Amino acid sequence: ECAKLWQDMDQDERHALLHTESQDSAARQSAWQRLEERHLVRRGERGLVVFSRLLATYVRRQRIVRRAETRGVRVDVEAGDVWVDGRLIPALTDLEYRLLLLLYGHLDKIVDKYAVVQAVWGQDYIDEVDDARIEKLVSRLRQKIEPDPSQPQYLQTIRGRGYRLASGQ
Repeated sequence: ECAKLWQDMDQDERHALLHTESQDSAARQSAWQRLEERHLVRRGERGLVVFSRLLATYVRRQRIVRRAETRGVRVDVEAGDVWVDGRLIPALTDLEYRLLLLLYGHLDKIVDKYAVVQAVWGQDYIDEVDDARIEKLVSRLRQKIEPDPSQPQYLQTIRGRGYRLASGQ
């Protein structure tokens, strides 16, 4: 039954339960309110708590599973969300997201600049997009996904060949 309840929750509700320390965040208030309306959480002495010990145990197990999977960059294509080391990052621009999807589709493989231009800007722009424009886009994406953009762990430049998104595993 816990698995069914979990599957019936939307992504924000699951995230709120997995990250109970952020229940005061304005972004999560809506999810907490929906969970409370569905009687999945209740008000306790220390704020909102899961309604049953059984569901609370299930959520803890989900947290453990998620921690094991959190290292690296993960893209939820259906939701459009990007997670880095288990944390949801702010929304990407359209071009940044296209670049990330291209690299994510070729995880741990080198993608040349020609493929980047074709996937991000389109075939019509092959002759118009120069290296500086590509590098600027890569730099903006690094600012959002790298813990330290000056020492990239995930979005790597392979000199003379292109770019690689490292899995982080």
